[in-house]
Amino acid sequence: MDKWKRTEAALDQFFSILSCEICHAKPVKDPKKFVICGHFVCEACNTNEQICKVCSTRTPNNYKLSDHILTNLIHDLHLMQEVITEKKCFDVPNKEEHNKVLPNKTISKKGESKFSKSSNDSTLDNYNYVPKIMTKNVHKRNAKGETPLHSACLKGQVEYVKILLMHGAKPNTKDNANWTPLQEAVSMGFYDITTLLLEAGACPDTPGMDNRTALHEAVLGNRENEVQLLLRYHANQNVFDRYGKKPIDYCSSENIRKYLLEGTNGDTSELLELNVSSDYRNCLDISIYSTTVQYIVFASNLSDDNRQLLRRIAKKHRIKIVSAFSSSVTHVVVETNDQNITKLTYDIILALLHGKWILNSQWISIIAEIDDTIDIDFELFEIIGSPVVGIPRKFRENAEKQCPRLFNSCYFYFSLQSKNEYVIGDIRFTKESLVKLVIEGEGTVLTREPDPNDIKCTSQITPFHVANNPFHSLYKCTTFIIYMPGKDEPRIKYNMKTMKSLPLIWLIECIEKFTLIDPTLLGITSNL
Repeated sequence: MDKWKRTEAALDQFFSILSCEICHAKPVKDPKKFVICGHFVCEACNTNEQICKVCSTRTPNNYKLSDHILTNLIHDLHLMQEVITEKKCFDVPNKEEHNKVLPNKTISKKGESKFSKSSNDSTLDNYNYVPKIMTKNVHKRNAKGETPLHSACLKGQVEYVKILLMHGAKPNTKDNANWTPLQEAVSMGFYDITTLLLEAGACPDTPGMDNRTALHEAVLGNRENEVQLLLRYHANQNVFDRYGKKPIDYCSSENIRKYLLEGTNGDTSELLELNVSSDYRNCLDISIYSTTVQYIVFASNLSDDNRQLLRRIAKKHRIKIVSAFSSSVTHVVVETNDQNITKLTYDIILALLHGKWILNSQWISIIAEIDDTIDIDFELFEIIGSPVVGIPRKFRENAEKQCPRLFNSCYFYFSLQSKNEYVIGDIRFTKESLVKLVIEGEGTVLTREPDPNDIKCTSQITPFHVANNPFHSLYKCTTFIIYMPGKDEPRIKYNMKTMKSLPLIWLIECIEKFTLIDPTLLGITSNL
């Protein structure tokens, strides 16, 4: 049609304007902007030189940032181009043809089209018109915590899955049962949808119910094709569920066992050719389209100068500053020493357990000098220790992979006095604050001292963070009685396979080192 040709010509002209200012390649892919002069270059011309090749202006500290405005503009232009090519969303049929194709259509009071569609109805997959109601709330959840992407994966709606991904649906979102869309698709045996999700950035190793990954589900369902596909995307074969079992432990098929034993060479040449552009993949948890809050920042132990500077730039960068840590916080900013290590505080412990970004105060100075922060590399400012080196990053990566937190599948009873304070290092704890730490780490707090005869039901459970080591002394230990050496020690101490009495210092050091520490390493012998 002529209107499509005219629109495509206009888009081509628009793309010609968005050319690299050095090599004139068009359109610019992942444009980088020089902070001082504002010129932008393409990915190929994004060298490490400090001098802009366009105007010879020197950029301090070799600092170039991704141009967020251009990136979004190019993203939307690509989307328009793809929509025009496929004649989707805009080429609405007349009413008579529409009703022939979609006989189950009803009209709401507001005049919006609603569709009742059974799992076996493939009408949507074969129809080019996509109602706006199906794409405007891609993150809305139902009573089960399922997003539209979850539902589409369950029903095998391939085309709808493509559209949702193009509109920013997040492939790693969990529902109330901790299942991701990938696990739904794998369990149903929808190979094409599984491929779509993996291409869109779905993590194959995210644990779901009972800490089982998509590979566990594929093996349990004897899904040979899905097993091969997940292995080509480097799914971890050595990840353990809450019962200490790897995917191969559930294998009942000799072919699947062979695939798991042979592994994969990483060749993805046989993967399905998809129509989902990489420009639409890997949406950030913090939406780049937000018009209100971009970051929720908790400032912990900041100097007065840095605290005032953060307040001044808060509105400029859509930063909400909070006075207390909560799960909604996206970044914690702290002061560090010359080695980029911060002092451990109760708030820092909470941030670690949640896997939040913990940044040094230099981040404030940098964003005060620039106009756009959306593509800033937070790893440049992440603290390296708190105080143990490498632990903040381990907590964060664990959270990004949506893996269980440190105390998952663990039960704690505190043999402590509610009114007392307990000092570990420079931190004062109460029983209430310790209970909160366990809960934030996905542990369960017991209100009554456990009876060894009552914990048989947990004897088959393995805590997630020791499941990879069957020789660990806590491999099958799920119940911990925490005490403070001295007058508050419990009357009876236990050193059983599934239940142990351990001092409070053990609990805090587990957090400091992001592991369930073998008690023998702390000098706690078997003779309690």
